[in-house]
Amino acid sequence: MRKNIFNRFIMLSMVFAGSLLLWSSCVKEKEFSEDYDIPWPVPVISEFSPKIADISTDFVITGSSLEKVKTVTVGGTSCIITEQTDSKLTVTLPRVVTSGKIELTNVYKKSTISEEALAITYPNTTVTGFPEVIYVDYPFIITGENMDLVTSLTLGDTTLTFDGSTASETELTVATKGAGLEVETQITNIKCLAGNDIQDSELIPVEVKEILPPGSEPYFMLDFEDAVDMYTFWDGSPVNGHEEYGINLSGIEPYGPSGGSYYQTVKMDPVPDGNDWAYFGEVAYGDRTGDAGFTRIDLSQFRDPHISLLINSGSGVARIMYEVYESEKFANHVDAINTNGEWQWVSIPIGPDTEFQNWGANGWDGDDNDGVLDYSIIRYIQIGMGTGDVGAGNRWEINMDNFQITDGPVSSPNNDTETLYTFFDFEDGNDPFVHGDWQSMVTSTSAINGGGLTAPQGSNYLQVSAEVVEEGWNWWGNLEMYDLTIDLTEVGTPHISFWVNNEGREVTFEAEVGDYNGGKWGTNWTIPAHDGWQIYTLNMNTAAWGNWGADTDEPDFSGLTHIKLGFNSNNQAIGPYDLFVDNLILTDGPYLQK
Repeated sequence: MRKNIFNRFIMLSMVFAGSLLLWSSCVKEKEFSEDYDIPWPVPVISEFSPKIADISTDFVITGSSLEKVKTVTVGGTSCIITEQTDSKLTVTLPRVVTSGKIELTNVYKKSTISEEALAITYPNTTVTGFPEVIYVDYPFIITGENMDLVTSLTLGDTTLTFDGSTASETELTVATKGAGLEVETQITNIKCLAGNDIQDSELIPVEVKEILPPGSEPYFMLDFEDAVDMYTFWDGSPVNGHEEYGINLSGIEPYGPSGGSYYQTVKMDPVPDGNDWAYFGEVAYGDRTGDAGFTRIDLSQFRDPHISLLINSGSGVARIMYEVYESEKFANHVDAINTNGEWQWVSIPIGPDTEFQNWGANGWDGDDNDGVLDYSIIRYIQIGMGTGDVGAGNRWEINMDNFQITDGPVSSPNNDTETLYTFFDFEDGNDPFVHGDWQSMVTSTSAINGGGLTAPQGSNYLQVSAEVVEEGWNWWGNLEMYDLTIDLTEVGTPHISFWVNNEGREVTFEAEVGDYNGGKWGTNWTIPAHDGWQIYTLNMNTAAWGNWGADTDEPDFSGLTHIKLGFNSNNQAIGPYDLFVDNLILTDGPYLQK
């Protein structure tokens, strides 16, 4: 009997629990402020005044249940609550706002809308200045009064609209990308919130801004791979005949990363007594005899030219000087070099700010001697050699290779110079590419180590593939890094550098950087079709930076706060593209393989 009663009790308990579970599952969880039989207060608008208000002025709302109001909008635009009680709100209008009904929403998500609209009045907009020239794809500024109240204008055949976000009271910034500008254009049909008439511009010239290459490619002079001895001795030297010279005389290994087999050697062991300073010879490139058929060396496109070469002093010390000859010898000495048996890059500045010594003229060229170096018509460049302060009885030795002119001093991926900052090397295996989903004419994909290539450094690289369906700007996406605090005050020539393989298709890159003033600066350049890995390097000091959102006239690269590297095909042919990049870094000087 007891057992039956116990069993019935257990069955009834299970039925009750199941019914309770079924009932609870049928009850919808309600959002905060929904029913629950709680009479949440609803704000009530009894009156507002004035009925017509100027921008940036106050208006007052009276009513009830106003104490918990959280937001006030007029015509959908948010306003600022400055005073608040249960029966009164004082609200300040923004500058950019349109006439419309007032909507109040409280913390309980209860809203009310006024029956009448608040009418907004605006001051007239006046234009005081149009740009003298407009550059294709670069923004320009129109100046005046109440420029943030401009709503639209026509640039050529393109109508542009504005919401105040790209303007201040005195300046309107107008973007031109995709506007299809040609030789000249006109700014017409300027509309503003006040509705007053605004004069059109005159015809404005349209130009393509000169984008010089971001650091000229090196001007290569001698790599000695023809195994020809390039040393010339001076027979008037007091140490003439004491030196040895030729190809690979020191028995050291060539500099492996350059891929070469030969280098120039000059050595003197020991330096004779009584010759504390004696010039004895040189290695030169160019026209040293006045050969009319020799093409002059043109360095006019270099912003920061340097003589750069690899030097290994073996077990000795080298003392050299340089000479750049146009119509006169622009020259100077270089401190003693001791590399302790290792190959090192040496870069010697020869730019306009260099303190040259004038060592006279050769007399055979007939050029005017004006004391000013014309970088477009250099006749020869040479490395001279002398005993200097090496000292009698000591070994003088130089082994040199890859004699060239670089735009800035040389850094190398072969650990000759420390990398200042690595933005992306992809060695963590993560794909950081941000795709340009806002573009309708191109779709892109990305992957680590896609395409089956060998990484130029480390184990990983990034592949970005794009399918371009219509010619145009065709933005693929970006590599981007924010919240940087990189101090560049002690960096002489900062360069942004990376490896790229564009598999025989021309592509365009855009770099955007943030400076310590909060400004955004950008530049773009095209990399010609090339099959295979190559290094590209951007000189931050001399690149043609455009103002992409800054209040200053030029970038302040004492510090770097963000970087974006954008990829696009910039009006190239439709079809598939594959682009590979690796090791986006910051260096002091150009980043070179050789």
